[in-house]
Amino acid sequence: NLCYMDELLWHFNWTGDTAYVRKMWPVITRHLAWEKLNYDPDNDGLYDAYACIWASDALYYNSGAVTHSSAYNYRANKMAAFLASLIGEDPSPYQNEAEQILKAMNKRLWMQGKGCWAEYQDFMGHRRLHESPGLWTIYHALDSDVADPFQAYQATRYDFIFVPRGNDDLRAGVQGFHIMPVEVGHNRLQGIDGRNGRHFGSQLIGLPLLYVQFLFCGVGTV
Repeated sequence: NLCYMDELLWHFNWTGDTAYVRKMWPVITRHLAWEKLNYDPDNDGLYDAYACIWASDALYYNSGAVTHSSAYNYRANKMAAFLASLIGEDPSPYQNEAEQILKAMNKRLWMQGKGCWAEYQDFMGHRRLHESPGLWTIYHALDSDVADPFQAYQATRYDFIFVPRGNDDLRAGVQGFHIMPVEVGHNRLQGIDGRNGRHFGSQLIGLPLLYVQFLFCGVGTV
């Protein structure tokens, strides 16, 4: 599962526990191989997505090239390459895959005119680009470090200007139930990433919003 693997890689990032990296290395490599086999069988560097993120209950892309799943796999492969170098494994397959994903995302999914990523590109028919990304597409892409600094700035500007919202002020962290609190929390953290540097203030903003999500929606949604 992409989310579990992302959490595991963040755990390694924060703890530096190389003994646990060695123990879990077969899990990491099997996961990446499974993702490639199932979601990028044409080896174009862009991944399909099915039930792989919090918001994915009603998402289906019909084998399309999807931004958020490609971003997750970019970070997973980039981190796998780094971890491989720490434990004496060959990092090159994972580094090569990460580079291929990033190149494909910038070429096919980044929309220069809008300053953000497309939600996905169709696999069949006219291979249309779906140019109105979901909120999750913006924050997952930023969280996975696929953006350069100016892309990150542009993507957060797209969020502030084009994402639908009610009369409330999301900039202050207050929002109605048309967008779930955990979505707002995650998005605000990535807005901070895109504007002021990685993860500054995350405890101050993210944890209270997750607590509110728990109170109103239950632990299963957090």
